[in-house]
Amino acid sequence: MTSWSSVKGIVCDVNGTMFSLQPLGERMQQVGLQESDLQLWFTTVLRDGLATGASGSFAPFKDIGVYHLHQMLRKAGISGDHNQAVQTILSGFDDATCMADVAPAFKQMHAKGIKISTMTNGSMSITKGLLERAHVEQYVDEMMDITQPKAWKPSPAAYQFAVKQLNLNPEQVMLVAIHPWDCAGAKEAGLKAAYINRDGTPYPGFFAQPDAEFTSFEKFADALCQ
Repeated sequence: MTSWSSVKGIVCDVNGTMFSLQPLGERMQQVGLQESDLQLWFTTVLRDGLATGASGSFAPFKDIGVYHLHQMLRKAGISGDHNQAVQTILSGFDDATCMADVAPAFKQMHAKGIKISTMTNGSMSITKGLLERAHVEQYVDEMMDITQPKAWKPSPAAYQFAVKQLNLNPEQVMLVAIHPWDCAGAKEAGLKAAYINRDGTPYPGFFAQPDAEFTSFEKFADALCQ
């Protein structure tokens, strides 16, 4: 871990990395969609978020997410109040809980003096609720979302904003995420990256490679703090 000796702060992805989106899938079933629609919805929202950036504009996660939920309900032929159905699905964020390996990792890194931040393509308010329910908000130095730099990850501007908020240099900051595209974006922006591979998905060869790969957040923290 000598190559990590310069790391003074981390930028942690939120959606999927810190918590599972499964509660939203359960809500989808409640309103008549399939639980399997969750992954399609998430990837479609990400696609269109990136498209806004590529075209020189910006739209937040919620605006794009709500639009696509309405379209999914319409195409599935589900009757009733679609506005209420969308709110039911999105209420799943309120029941989301941190992965079991997050709190021990945050405590360990905080004790070691590592600056901890979060940067999400979603909403900072969702991150705040998540951290409060896990009783780890006191370990987090900065909570950020893409509405601040008006740039979706993996745009370089999102990572550059996070680095600036931590008052560090890019090479002193490590992005932590389960998403290869997120790790690759951070690497291209000059940060280090740790790929949290909980399910054994091979990291793609066509992306900039992460500095390390771990099966859990806790194992990442052990390595960083040793």
